[in-house]
Amino acid sequence: MKIKCKDNRCIFMEYCWAFCSGLFSSTCYGCCNNSNKIHVMAYEPELAEKLLSDLSNWMGNLPDHLKTVPFYQLAIPGSHDSITYTITSNSDFAPDAEEWMQKMAILGKPLKSFISRWSRCQEDDTATQLENGIRYLDYRLATKKDTDELFICHALYGDNATDSFHQVQEFITKHSGEIVILDLQHFYGFEPKNHKYLLNKIDEIFGDSLLHYDPDDVQNYTLDYLTNDKKCQVIIIYRDRQTENPYWNLDKFPTPWPDTTDSKILFEKLDEGLKTRNINYGYVSQCIYTPDGKLIAKNFTSNLKRACAVKLLKTLLEWLRAQSPGPTGRLNVTIADFVGMNDWIYTKSVIMLNLKL
Repeated sequence: MKIKCKDNRCIFMEYCWAFCSGLFSSTCYGCCNNSNKIHVMAYEPELAEKLLSDLSNWMGNLPDHLKTVPFYQLAIPGSHDSITYTITSNSDFAPDAEEWMQKMAILGKPLKSFISRWSRCQEDDTATQLENGIRYLDYRLATKKDTDELFICHALYGDNATDSFHQVQEFITKHSGEIVILDLQHFYGFEPKNHKYLLNKIDEIFGDSLLHYDPDDVQNYTLDYLTNDKKCQVIIIYRDRQTENPYWNLDKFPTPWPDTTDSKILFEKLDEGLKTRNINYGYVSQCIYTPDGKLIAKNFTSNLKRACAVKLLKTLLEWLRAQSPGPTGRLNVTIADFVGMNDWIYTKSVIMLNLKL
């Protein structure tokens, strides 16, 4: 099916970006030369426009047949170290800081300014990420002395984690057709009492919106079932084997870490992970570069965004174009750094993959 341009522009010119295979029309009429944009010459242009023009409700706006697909077989955009936007040069050192950082803490703010440039993986707050289509949030949590409160961390401390939880709760209250996955991935300085505090806080904030993992019911975890029948919009992944809890554990939602800045190695690992994943569980594809000391030294005056995220973006979008969700394509959750770049193109690209099903 060919869709003609209007006024020498693609129907969705603002989303142009070489998305011309599979779901999309193989013919473009020469007006799609901007490599920073999605080309949505879609077989269903009205549906594509509906999804991309209202990212805060994209799950609720999916066609009915996709709402009966288990959520772990849908393409879901997520963010990596989602709450690190709260880290600044004034932040204190966190328990996950490397030993050399702790030893050089005497350097004070200049050192923390340098570390913060490489510790921040996002620029947009939780609410903004959710409003722009992100449905998976990645948390690194740490304790602090003399308080029961728990905080975001990535070498330096960020804000109180419950601030983000409250933004999630406010979002789902306004958007009844959406689900949000919260991956509690790292717990620094935690003792049993801290886990108990966190689990109680989660229950206090989200209440009946929480989905408790049931192995006998997991095949029914579709958007329609979760949002309409169970009224559960928050899925928790709790990655601590020692703590008893009713949520998804790390075995039921693997998230292998590529640990590379080589794009060839990265995408080979991502491809291999998708080939071998269990399609009856969730799965996270970490679409990120992890800088080592050599790269940081080479880009000493730069930051994670310029040295890694920007350089990866175009190749990442090319890789995404070739992916599909579902039992055959196998893509589920993807995560990336600085997800708001180029008008949320990464998020939009992942969402559109669902129309391949």
